[in-house]
Amino acid sequence: TDATFEKAELDEDDDVLYYDIEFCTDTHEYEYEINAFTGEILDKEVDELEPDETQQPTNGQLIGVENAKQIAVAHAGLSIEQVTFSKAELDEEDDIRVYEIEFIHNGVEYEYTINACTGEIMDWEIDD
Repeated sequence: TDATFEKAELDEDDDVLYYDIEFCTDTHEYEYEINAFTGEILDKEVDELEPDETQQPTNGQLIGVENAKQIAVAHAGLSIEQVTFSKAELDEEDDIRVYEIEFIHNGVEYEYTINACTGEIMDWEIDD
C-alpha cells in the first residue's frame, strides 16, 4: 500500500519474455525485470530519491495504475478479463502526472492518457 506503481509492461530481450516493473515509495524508486514464465528476478535497481524528486502529487495521492486500467477499460465498454495490456506506466505530460494505458481487444488497440491524480481521461485513441 506504500508503493505507487509507475510501469508494468511485458517486454522481450534476447528471446526472453519478462515483466518490466517500476514503482516508488516516498523515499525510493524500484525497477525490476522479472522472467514472465519462471518469476525469476532478472534485474533489480533501487534508487534513493532526493527530496526534490519526490513523487507526490498536489493532493498527496495517485490513483494507482490498477485504477487507471479500470477507468480506461470501463470507458471502452470492456472488462479487465477481456483485454491484454501492452502498456501501463506513469509518465508526465506538460507538468501533469499521467498514466499511459494501452490494451488490445479482438485486434483493436486502445490507448488512453489518464490524469494520475484525478482519474480524468485526458485523451484516448482507438486503432483497428
